Amino acid sequence: MMIVCGLSVGSNYRGTANTTWANFGQTRRLNGHTANIASSTSNSFYLTGVQWELGDVATPFEHESFADNILKCQRYFQDTNRTYSSGYQSGTTAVYGTFANLVPMRANPTMTNSSSTISVSQAGGAHSNRTTTGLTATLYGNSGAGIEVIYTCGGGIGGSDNNPCQIFTIGTLSFDAEL
Repeated sequence: MMIVCGLSVGSNYRGTANTTWANFGQTRRLNGHTANIASSTSNSFYLTGVQWELGDVATPFEHESFADNILKCQRYFQDTNRTYSSGYQSGTTAVYGTFANLVPMRANPTMTNSSSTISVSQAGGAHSNRTTTGLTATLYGNSGAGIEVIYTCGGGIGGSDNNPCQIFTIGTLSFDAEL
């Protein structure tokens, strides 16, 4: 089965009327087509109510809520303005923070931050802003319901290894686990 949506069709595809059975020909493909979605940048094409079926029996149309659909999408991409995570220091150049996912992600995501600055508050009151030189995100837990983020900071952090800390991320964090 082939479904063709001719959104912008040249004359070589719409020249012969399909009024009788005949052999396939390019000019018979989209006869009578006059729309041209490419004629303006403000044109739109909407497609809805289509459901592909496998087998000989059609099933009822699946109406999925926006909320269910967005949860499925969040397996592949999430971003957040949640700027706070608790964590700990690893050595003198990295801090580890954790984020709970809205839904489990499908694989270890790549992570980006719209800002390269984080603010680290260490146990005992030390506080400093640091520039991140690297970000690593790894799923943790059996269900992948959380992400452990490693912020590598140039110039060191100060303090000691395994020191608990609070991390305030400036900007938007994006977690991408696309196929």
